[in-house]
Amino acid sequence: MATPAVETIRNGRDWAWLPELILDSVLQNLVSLQDYLQFSSVCKPWHAAAESQKRRRIATSPQNQAPLLMVPTKDRSHLRRGLYSATARNRLLETTLPVPWHRRCCGSSHGWLAFLEEEDRVTLYNPFTQARISLPTISGTSHLRDEADDHFHLYTNFAKKIVLSADPSTHGHDYVVAALINYPVYRTLAVIRPGRDDKWTNYTGPEELSTDLIFHQGWIYATAYRGMLARANVEGVGTRGYVPVLEMVVPQWSEIYEISKPSYLVESSSGDELLMVVRCLEERDHEFSFVTADVKVFKLVRAAGASCCHYYVEVEDLNGDAVFIGDSYSVAVPAAEFQGCEADTVYFSDDYVEVKPHYFHLGPHDIGKFNVKERKFGTHFYVADPAQNRGMPPPIWVFPTLMKQ
Repeated sequence: MATPAVETIRNGRDWAWLPELILDSVLQNLVSLQDYLQFSSVCKPWHAAAESQKRRRIATSPQNQAPLLMVPTKDRSHLRRGLYSATARNRLLETTLPVPWHRRCCGSSHGWLAFLEEEDRVTLYNPFTQARISLPTISGTSHLRDEADDHFHLYTNFAKKIVLSADPSTHGHDYVVAALINYPVYRTLAVIRPGRDDKWTNYTGPEELSTDLIFHQGWIYATAYRGMLARANVEGVGTRGYVPVLEMVVPQWSEIYEISKPSYLVESSSGDELLMVVRCLEERDHEFSFVTADVKVFKLVRAAGASCCHYYVEVEDLNGDAVFIGDSYSVAVPAAEFQGCEADTVYFSDDYVEVKPHYFHLGPHDIGKFNVKERKFGTHFYVADPAQNRGMPPPIWVFPTLMKQ
């Protein structure tokens, strides 16, 4: 005799009320977040089941998806953005997101975008759920706004990059926001615990920071000029007696590193290793039109003695990972778990287009992939149409989260 649930399926009625065990079984076999988003949009019960399953996945696997590239729509909408998959067969997804044309996006972490608002306040925005979190003014930068004209301020941000340690949707107030801040003569680090702190904590250190930062094993690491690496323990941020100090863990490394080469910090998919991806740029065709000519990857080796400095060694592969770098939080995923994702490959987006205002009219074009093991570039997965992208915010990687129901 058929159970009520089976009888319901046979008759095609009340699909919304399928037993949770059946829904969980389906969800466990969905790898692509595109399928996840479609599943969660069917009805409220299915959305609730997907959200519950997602929370369990996040608890056991912090990075369980390959990111999508958020791109301008074909009609150059100032209200929405499209999604492009670097790995899926149908690369341009049907889903578009409500993300209005804005000041430069300062970062993308765990599905959240970071924008610099008026008075240098930071807004965190999740384009999948449309949730917003307002943060205080970043200390010490408001006076810089008066020193720049409107065009420069629109396309050049005083926050080089903003990253989150965790998804606010699933971690409440248990997360940290970190920003690389451009002061008049140097760049440094500022952090805040939203919901707990009412102001940012600024760090001091012996050297100027450069292009990227990442949370790794209880520390926040940041690249510094001349190949150096800085770190700070953020566990005590906001507590009485906490002294915000940056320490250099990798000394000057100028013999194989140049200031002109942007670098990105990436945690391996296993969480065990910290990598630095160096992107070697080459000027082409137009003034200030740069393209990636080579990519090198280095692994941080931790010295045994407390008084010894850490150092880098170049690696010949990524242990099967695929790495995604750009204006977003740099991430690595196990390529074998995602169909179409290429192992030992660095996927990069153009994050230089808004740094120089006079370069903005060219539009983003330095977008591609590089196989570290084979030492060669692959076919560009996204070819930016100049007519579609010129004058629009550049593509940026974003981790999909469940849509608002």
